[in-house]
Amino acid sequence: MGAPTTDVLDVTGRPPEDFETISRRYAALPGNQRTFSNWLRTVAQLLITPRSPGFNFDRYDRELRRPFPSEPQFTRQSKVWQRKHTITEAAKPAMPGRDSARPAAISRAQ
Repeated sequence: MGAPTTDVLDVTGRPPEDFETISRRYAALPGNQRTFSNWLRTVAQLLITPRSPGFNFDRYDRELRRPFPSEPQFTRQSKVWQRKHTITEAAKPAMPGRDSARPAAISRAQ
């Protein structure tokens, strides 16, 4: 799937760091150390989270300024969708008059 690439080397001029080096650097940060103050901060955030307002999806949709259907419908309820996606006629042969001369290996009616 296109890996590994040389993108990091091309952009930064240095080879990429391995996962172990990155994880050691982040584990050494003060906010990630096992201290009482970090534990207390984490517990406080955990207790506050259910009481905080959630994400406002209506505001997000307004800010995107994308068009919305006036009356949204599921596909089974939409007559327009069903009209465009139903098969109205039986399949026609590509060349009229040639369907009787089909070879036996291709015929599916056996």
